[in-house]
Amino acid sequence: MASERKELFISYRREPTTLQFVGRLIHDLEQSGFSVWLDTRDIQPGGDWHGAIGIGLTKCRAIIPVMTKDYLNSRHCVNELYTADGDRKHIFPVFLEDIDLNASETGQGIKYVVSSVNWTMCRQGVDDYNLSISKLVNAMKLKGLGADGAGQDSTGTAAASATTQAPTVVPPTPVIGPKTTMPFKVIRDVESPEGITTSKEGHLIVSSMSGHKVLVFNPKYEKVSDIGGEMGLGMGHFILPDGVAVDREGNLLVVGQFFIQKFNIDGDFLGQAGGTDPKGFQIDAPRGIAINKNGWIYIAEQKKNRIMVINSDLSFIKTFTDGDPLLGSGHLNLPQGIAISSSGTVYVADMMNHAIQVFDKDGNYQFRFGKMGTGPGSTTAPAAIAIDSKDNVYVAAAAATVSIFDSKGNFLHSFGEYGSEVGKFSQIRALHIDEAGVLYVGEWMSNRIQLFNTLKEDVTTREELKRESQNVADRQYNGSSVVQDSPKKDEVTISKVSSTPRIQKGYVCTINDISEVHSIAISRSGHVVISSGSEGKLSTYNEAYELISSKVVSGLNMCAITISQEDILLAASVCKICKFDMQLNEVMSVNASDMKEWTNPFGIALGIKGRLYAAAVEKAIILNYDLTYYKVFAEKYKPFSIAVNSSGHVYLPDLTAHTIHVFSSEGEPLFTFGGPGRPPVPQFSLLGPLSIAIDHDDNVYVGVAMKSLNIFSQEGKFLSVLTSSGNKPGQLDDTPTALCIDHSHQMMLFTEKNASRVQVFKLK
Repeated sequence: MASERKELFISYRREPTTLQFVGRLIHDLEQSGFSVWLDTRDIQPGGDWHGAIGIGLTKCRAIIPVMTKDYLNSRHCVNELYTADGDRKHIFPVFLEDIDLNASETGQGIKYVVSSVNWTMCRQGVDDYNLSISKLVNAMKLKGLGADGAGQDSTGTAAASATTQAPTVVPPTPVIGPKTTMPFKVIRDVESPEGITTSKEGHLIVSSMSGHKVLVFNPKYEKVSDIGGEMGLGMGHFILPDGVAVDREGNLLVVGQFFIQKFNIDGDFLGQAGGTDPKGFQIDAPRGIAINKNGWIYIAEQKKNRIMVINSDLSFIKTFTDGDPLLGSGHLNLPQGIAISSSGTVYVADMMNHAIQVFDKDGNYQFRFGKMGTGPGSTTAPAAIAIDSKDNVYVAAAAATVSIFDSKGNFLHSFGEYGSEVGKFSQIRALHIDEAGVLYVGEWMSNRIQLFNTLKEDVTTREELKRESQNVADRQYNGSSVVQDSPKKDEVTISKVSSTPRIQKGYVCTINDISEVHSIAISRSGHVVISSGSEGKLSTYNEAYELISSKVVSGLNMCAITISQEDILLAASVCKICKFDMQLNEVMSVNASDMKEWTNPFGIALGIKGRLYAAAVEKAIILNYDLTYYKVFAEKYKPFSIAVNSSGHVYLPDLTAHTIHVFSSEGEPLFTFGGPGRPPVPQFSLLGPLSIAIDHDDNVYVGVAMKSLNIFSQEGKFLSVLTSSGNKPGQLDDTPTALCIDHSHQMMLFTEKNASRVQVFKLK
């Protein structure tokens, strides 16, 4: 039984999606300073399972029931919740899906227990995970939890058989795995990728579980065909297709539900095996598939906790690891991915045992490695596995990390963390390494596949990565495939490494006597243009910040402005949109009153392809280069400003939600960061964001209602904050309401609410 007191008891139903969520939740809670009790790691081998759970629940101060529809059907889960309620424990329910608690007596009983507490919603594809968990963490800290749990190590149990010693974890060695943690390509719009493989000709094959089909891409990663797409059991149709593999003849093998099916690369159906026919062999809930050099096909059956082996002609050979999954090493508990080394050794990702179990080609148990936890060598809820040409083993753990081991299970390296940004992962379900050493990582929540180089020397320098970012920003998608000319969604570009900006002692000067500043822009030549007043006044200043000229333009009342790389000033109001040269001579004017969806713009920014992005009331709008309407996005938000980074991603502050929403250049949501809070916890301090700007390193500057200028990386990681308040030069008298960073990324100008000045800071 567990010997140490923990704060939080996790109550959950054991099924794959919940297990992956629980592994990730525990990692984040322990990183936030909480100590967590979990059955699979806190109950010692041979211990009284039910008794240990009762003791663990008694000792914990709070319970987190992870609510799913299956949770309601588990007598043990429901009893845990009722016991915690009877013992007056703090209850923090987390819902992974919508549940009608009135639909059953059990649900009504649970509703009675949890009706008086606030629920945390973490529904996949609906709720922002990071924001939900930050709210959960804050709620628990308000109850006095977390202080005693900081710094505790969670290592889990790494059981081994009595006859075979598990390998020890050794310090990581460098230059194993990807040469850079940034992918060289991202393939988007691949709906719930569940299995990935490649052919010798370079075709990429991906199973789409929720799409009930298999996608085939050519060597240029252009989609050439779909196999299936209509739900059906066998004969060329799929229900939830899973693992995929290519045999020695170049034929495609797909497992899903009760079948293994064979196709040629053109998608022609060649045959199948399995099903529910009692006269033949049965396959139940197959997950992973792998083929050895002899052509034997190994299938991981997650429901029967065993490995099935069949011939290349789909005839049955044998099964192994049949038996009670709780017997320990050599017995599987919800096997997921499977991979085979050059010597024929079989490696199985054993999700419920949080380990990799290793067998010879005949199914004889060899050893196991990995453990549940958050440190080096941990393999929490492994969902996918792949092996490279050097027999290094790649494991997707905790849904967001790729850990690398040698063939004996010694830990070498790991990379990745949770996130929707490029180079981060959100619910990894598929791994594959091709003959060229390309690592493919398939993610459910992001519906994408990221490609990494693992064999060759660095194919790109940092400067080449920058150039690639610019090139990729102009590439377009056509359906699921990456092509060059389609005017659809833009490919997410390679992110640049953010550096912490230095503003200390950066004050330069103040431009005084400017009332009601609405917007600021800076040209490449260093000239400053300020929009102010209610009548449409535009003022220009030279490089020494001396006034050159002012002009009132009819119809540009309270206008937002920006300047293009060609030093063309764009000004937009509710009535009109204009282009000017730097002498404020009008070049172009458009009557915006009749434009579709147009309303009063609070801020504007230029993006790739010359598009103009406008933050308006409860939405954002995209205009083409010729100022014609393109589309609307981000509806129902409350943006007061807008900014675009070097990759074309659009950053939109949400005034009422206290967050920053990030979109692709086509207006498709990518991720959200921030949340309400106050210093001294600045990473949660995005209370009332009013202004935003982005510098050369894609760091994000946000002016918030706390008389504060907070600075984040492009991924939303807090970097620093300028908190000095006051009305002296270099201080913040009120909320920064307009921000601008010049093209040389040296100077930043901003003004404050109700202040008649614009301050100038040097960034570098």
